[in-house]
Amino acid sequence: MIRKDRQVMPKDKFIVREKKSPSKLVPIVKHVAEVSQDLDRKYDFEYVTGDGMTRKETGYLKNPESENPIQVVRGSYSYTGRDGKVYTVEYIADEKGFRPIGGHLPAALQG
Repeated sequence: MIRKDRQVMPKDKFIVREKKSPSKLVPIVKHVAEVSQDLDRKYDFEYVTGDGMTRKETGYLKNPESENPIQVVRGSYSYTGRDGKVYTVEYIADEKGFRPIGGHLPAALQG
């Protein structure tokens, strides 16, 4: 039995939710990428979609010749929320973990 909204339903029953609108394919209008063949494997990429979403990222291996190299990544992405506002998240990921920064994020999440 599966419990859903305080109602018990048999496992062989499914809840069908009405979709508000079908998904649409969104074109990528800009895409740039570079990957280094050097030991640090530095890379950069950026893309922009037809609906205005953007993403940029750069990364490399820190101490690539060590026994435990560390992947370091910095980047950002932006998108338009359901409220029509543009939201941007910048982030860093390295030996200290993933640390997002954005004006709309709770302070506890921000690095």
